[in-house]
Amino acid sequence: MKEKLVTPRGVALIQGENVVRVMRTHPKYLFMPMVITVLAVVLAIFTALNVPSSWNDLPAKGIVWGAIAILWILGSIKRIYIWLSHKYVITTRQVVKLTGFIWIQGHATKIERISDISAEQGLLDRIFGCGTLNLINASAGTQTTAPQVRLHDVPNVHKVYQQIEELSEASRRTMPTYQQFSVGLAGESAHELPVPEKQDAGASEARPARWGINGG
Repeated sequence: MKEKLVTPRGVALIQGENVVRVMRTHPKYLFMPMVITVLAVVLAIFTALNVPSSWNDLPAKGIVWGAIAILWILGSIKRIYIWLSHKYVITTRQVVKLTGFIWIQGHATKIERISDISAEQGLLDRIFGCGTLNLINASAGTQTTAPQVRLHDVPNVHKVYQQIEELSEASRRTMPTYQQFSVGLAGESAHELPVPEKQDAGASEARPARWGINGG
């Protein structure tokens, strides 16, 4: 039995809406903090072993260690905070970017309004299986091709891309059909326009892939 995902704070669900995926950015984002931490430890050990004994009675050793600590804080804490305070949430109706710990802010994009989705992967992204997803919101106008929403360092980016694509297709297939009428001039009868044919459920499988990257 599949475990039901807990709805994170900052995400509002309507009746019948379910959480599909909750994720942070890929731990690759913490690569530089880890490198800086290792360098800080090496410098601290080197300082402890090689500083002249005359420095023991002077504040010089404390100043060196303080400088190393400041270097680590400036290079690591910010990225660690960003990694911990950012989440991506995918539900059956929306894609939400959450930021913050105490004051949580969310930016939601409705699944059915996503007109296009593409992905970007660099060399390091390919190694770790992550990437950036670009979502184009149809409500922003058909003239723009720039992504309105960017999801950086998404883990398992291929699976997440496919999942959003399938949810978007499903939401469009389940939209209610409607009748369109042309409004004539005074004294003229209105003519009923043909209802657009319902898209075949298998049509989405025949659609060409819209990946913005090469390979898979």
